[in-house]
Amino acid sequence: MKQEYRNFVDGRKFVRKLNLKNGKEWKAYCKSGDKPADIPSSPNRNYKNIGWISMGDFLGTGRIATYNIIYRSFKDARKFVQTLNLKSGKEWTEYTKSGNKPHDIPTNIFQSYKKEWKGWGDFLGTGNVAPKDKKFCSFKDARKFVQTLNLKSGKEWTEYTKSGKKPHDIPNTPDHIYKNIGWISMGDFLGTCRIADQLKKYRSFGQSRLFVQKLKLRYREDFKKLVQEGKIPTNIPSAPNNTYKKEWKGWGDFLGTGWVPPMTKSKNLLNYKDAKKQARGLAKKYNLKTWDDWINAHKEGKIPKILPQRPDKTYSKKKEKK
Repeated sequence: MKQEYRNFVDGRKFVRKLNLKNGKEWKAYCKSGDKPADIPSSPNRNYKNIGWISMGDFLGTGRIATYNIIYRSFKDARKFVQTLNLKSGKEWTEYTKSGNKPHDIPTNIFQSYKKEWKGWGDFLGTGNVAPKDKKFCSFKDARKFVQTLNLKSGKEWTEYTKSGKKPHDIPNTPDHIYKNIGWISMGDFLGTCRIADQLKKYRSFGQSRLFVQKLKLRYREDFKKLVQEGKIPTNIPSAPNNTYKKEWKGWGDFLGTGWVPPMTKSKNLLNYKDAKKQARGLAKKYNLKTWDDWINAHKEGKIPKILPQRPDKTYSKKKEKK
């Protein structure tokens, strides 16, 4: 037998006295067993075309389903929102959760107003523009302006971008915005002419070594000092041992002093047994009888480099055991 329901007006009148707030509460009520049998569980179907408007109307909340709402025009919505003095999309989201938002202004405004949407800055009235939407001045004009600031490094540039003084049409990351349309380096952009180490074109190892050896430097520290004082050309690396890894044979070779680290020397020396055999032959050949004779002969180049100048230190008992 077909169920007979109350008419729409009487049914709605009864339901509104329950003070339910939404469709979810209505479903819970229907499952509770308290609902009279002559009130339909699906009033949208049973009262279709005979009074049904929406669940909000049926429950008496006044709420209208999103797909049934007729929103204000973008212009009117923006005009209202700008009176709220919100500063960001985050603040707008918080406002929509407060319960104060008029129902005829959508929550997802950038989706509802796709055609008119120009960004949060335009909608909220802050004037802020997302980086991807910003229109920057030409590279030439940006560089010309920036060079009047007399900034000395990338660090100073970063501090300037955070100061709030930078014009909006000059990007924070000029290396990305002007890539392939003028960008060379931060030094070129700031006007310092400094080029990042990884972008420099250095002299060949031979040319650098020849130049440095003319300076008659004795130690690596002497070279480093001249680099810090700006007396070494910029096309000679400040860390040649890293730049010229393939050709590098030590600071003694680079500076021209001939000095070789003890550890490197020991790798090229004969073992004690063979060294002793050769040393005795050389002593006999050059009539070497004392330590001084041996050391002087070594300095004169009579002793091969595979034999140490101070065998007593090189071939100590401790080392020999190892």
